[in-house]
Amino acid sequence: MGTQNWNGGNRLTVSQGNSLQAVNVIVNPINVAFLYNSTTAAQAVPVTYIGSNQYVSVLTAPETTGNQGSAAILTFSGASPNINGSSSLTASITPSAGSGVQAESWLGSQSMPTNTTGLNNQQLQANGDSKPFNKYSRYYFVPSAQHYNLNVTSGINAFYFALFNASGQVTIYVLNAPDTSYQPIVQQFDGDTYAAQNTKVVVLTSSSVNITLFGNNQQWVAMNADSLNDSTNVSITLTSLG
Repeated sequence: MGTQNWNGGNRLTVSQGNSLQAVNVIVNPINVAFLYNSTTAAQAVPVTYIGSNQYVSVLTAPETTGNQGSAAILTFSGASPNINGSSSLTASITPSAGSGVQAESWLGSQSMPTNTTGLNNQQLQANGDSKPFNKYSRYYFVPSAQHYNLNVTSGINAFYFALFNASGQVTIYVLNAPDTSYQPIVQQFDGDTYAAQNTKVVVLTSSSVNITLFGNNQQWVAMNADSLNDSTNVSITLTSLG
């Protein structure tokens, strides 16, 4: 019991009396804290995230059983030049949650996590080959100065993923949503203007999305934000268009 070193942003379990702490390591303009409910019983898990500049937010992982729910997502700005964001972050179970609750959390950005233990971290080649986009997957790619098409296809309802571009922005996509009014759990710290302005949520009722992008030799990152069951038969493909 105590505080776990979270400087690598890696996948760790937060529980009562067992918090996570990353200190002076968050440097990208936009970042995501992914939160999964891993409690055995069907119970929601509220987690308090505290960033720099007195930023505080309670993010609640929805009630689920067997670690099968989608992620709750906190997007926040980092200590990048000219951005008054958070270089540090702590995560702890809200005391009112009671005993026995726990959740998994990890960080995502263009460079995080630097410790990919517990995640499937792979380079995505621009060769048109379809790759499985399973839970705990992180794909990175560095597109050169030409056009590309990034395709993600899911046969499962309400599949979530996050896409970090090279311009300090993140988009949370939901595929196969029941309707366009569907709202994933995505929030920011109160007062974190940069994160609010540079987080986009795209909810689609279709099973596939094609994202056209033009590279500039800087890294992009795609991260799964859904459960094991909801990541079945999900694929990701990057194709060079020249």
